[in-house]
Amino acid sequence: FRESGWKGQPNAVSTAIISDTKAGASFESILEEIYREARAEAVAGEKLPILKRAGGPEQQDEHFRQCLSKQFEAYYDGNWQILDFVDIPLSLASRLSDDDIGAILVCIDAKNNLERLNLTHCFNVVGYGFIPLR
Repeated sequence: FRESGWKGQPNAVSTAIISDTKAGASFESILEEIYREARAEAVAGEKLPILKRAGGPEQQDEHFRQCLSKQFEAYYDGNWQILDFVDIPLSLASRLSDDDIGAILVCIDAKNNLERLNLTHCFNVVGYGFIPLR
């Protein structure tokens, strides 16, 4: 990590993301965390169309998990060709910095593997974290 010219080490957030999103790994724990966060927002009165269209609570749970599972499978099976931070809970993704993004890109060898990057909910990214893509 230091050899790549980055200041410091990956922080706890980026380390957790890297360890939770390895290619070929199960995404059940991430899926459950996203679901809990979405359910809490729905209870708090936030508008979540995916949960409102599915009927009762049990149908909502199943519909939510099915939709996310299909999306996850498409890029988890892609060996890091696609990286979308939608699978990271909003509470984590919204705190990611350029250093975090850079650390993740270095760890997945993004320069050689990544074809598409979506920074869903990554509000604190300025741009210097993309240096590993050069």
